[in-house]
Amino acid sequence: MRPADIRYASIYDSFTITVLLQREDLGFCEKGQGGQFVADGQLIAGVGRLAVNTGGGSLCNDHPANRGRPAWLGAAGRSFHCSWK
Repeated sequence: MRPADIRYASIYDSFTITVLLQREDLGFCEKGQGGQFVADGQLIAGVGRLAVNTGGGSLCNDHPANRGRPAWLGAAGRSFHCSWK
């Protein structure tokens, strides 16, 4: 499997920069191009190349006071379903 084969990614987002750096490290874009990847709309589900953290990410959902894993699984399922249409 290559980065070009992946349409959805749930990336741990402890800080905003974490998602940018991981996207580059995982090969979804060239080193130093993570910001441009986002600015070009490549993260928009159904439009961009790679939908990322469509449920709001860990900072929004995975902490104990928030919605947790059910929301993450629902977002992943919706993204997977939409990619097969």
